[in-house]
Amino acid sequence: MNVQKRNDVSIYNLSSGPTIPEWLGDRARRNLSKRDEAVRRRIELIQDFQMPSSSSKVVQSADGRYIMVAGTYHPRVRCYDVHELSMKFERYVDAEIMDICMLGEDYGKMALLMDNRTVAFHAHYGAHESIRVPKFGRGMAYESTTCELLVAASGSDVYRLNLEEGRFSEPWTAESTDVAASCISVAQAQPLAAVGFDDGIVRFWDNRSPDSLLKPFLKLDVQSATTGY
Repeated sequence: MNVQKRNDVSIYNLSSGPTIPEWLGDRARRNLSKRDEAVRRRIELIQDFQMPSSSSKVVQSADGRYIMVAGTYHPRVRCYDVHELSMKFERYVDAEIMDICMLGEDYGKMALLMDNRTVAFHAHYGAHESIRVPKFGRGMAYESTTCELLVAASGSDVYRLNLEEGRFSEPWTAESTDVAASCISVAQAQPLAAVGFDDGIVRFWDNRSPDSLLKPFLKLDVQSATTGY
């Protein structure tokens, strides 16, 4: 990147700088960037990294190579290859995408949460299968140790879809029926899930607990703790 100043206006030239041959391997690229500051400071742009209308969700694969983007009107999902700096494929879907959950290291297995109470599963070849959830979903997370897809929905339940057995497990339930889940996240090292609810409380579940213990083991009142800030 080259920065120039003209009449007190900064002009950023993103395309300037040395280019690296495509046949050069990853190890050679890293060694070259260590020796050459100009190569290290260069900026590479992904071609067509945009949506015709707007985007609602951006997720990167675990291997760091692919970026999945959900677009609106018409509903679609696009996959971008970071190594090739281009769009790999585009797929149209039947409803707006609320969330994207990667089930593997790359784009070969992923789940799309739709706004019509549907979870659509996609493989490398395209759409594979879809399933309906009891209530409208707001967020998803994948718990790899139990092969469960966790869906936070517009209610007090967190639905657990066991992908190995192909059925729903008993849902996690908040202690109050007047709350609704808004977001969910799963720890990378432990089978622990944190679910945010619209009452300002984050509830934690341990997926190693038996089905008889479906209540949260810890609650964090974020709304009260941040009052006045």
